[in-house]
Amino acid sequence: MQSAKDMAASAKVGMEKTKATLQEKKEMATEKKDARIDEAELRKREAQAQHCNTGADTTGTGFGTGNTY
Repeated sequence: MQSAKDMAASAKVGMEKTKATLQEKKEMATEKKDARIDEAELRKREAQAQHCNTGADTTGTGFGTGNTY
């Protein structure tokens, strides 16, 4: 009888460890994903700032006549 209880307790602990490991991996994956999103946003803003600093036409029309009524 004691052996069955020991096996059940061991199985329960094993499941808890697995659950904790999976939760930790999920959190790490979320952190990595958030870091990649932040990095992409930073690159986008840097590109936008560089584009504005070059004096390029930002009207979106593609004609760039230089007139700013």
